[in-house]
Amino acid sequence: MDSTIQLENFEKKCEEASALLKVLSHPGRLKILCHLTGGEKSVSEIETRTGLSQSYTSQFLNKMKAEGLISSRKEGVITLYRITDEKVQKLMGAMYTIFCSEDNS
Repeated sequence: MDSTIQLENFEKKCEEASALLKVLSHPGRLKILCHLTGGEKSVSEIETRTGLSQSYTSQFLNKMKAEGLISSRKEGVITLYRITDEKVQKLMGAMYTIFCSEDNS
């Protein structure tokens, strides 16, 4: 394979990783994603589990949805959110293992 193509691909992947890490760089968004790792949650469940206000929760959910990290679906009057980006799901799993498991306290 041409080394120029490899370098371009590497640079593209670095930009992709940097953009994802920028979105994840706020503790509030990390809290939300941590709870979504376990499956779909409603806004009220997310608010309760994270301790974030409704305003912040909505802001963070909208940003992550716009970035394609999560999606939502309606079930009656309730909106449920879930992680849709497989890379985010894997990254959150690794972060949980590193930072949240009892073995690493």
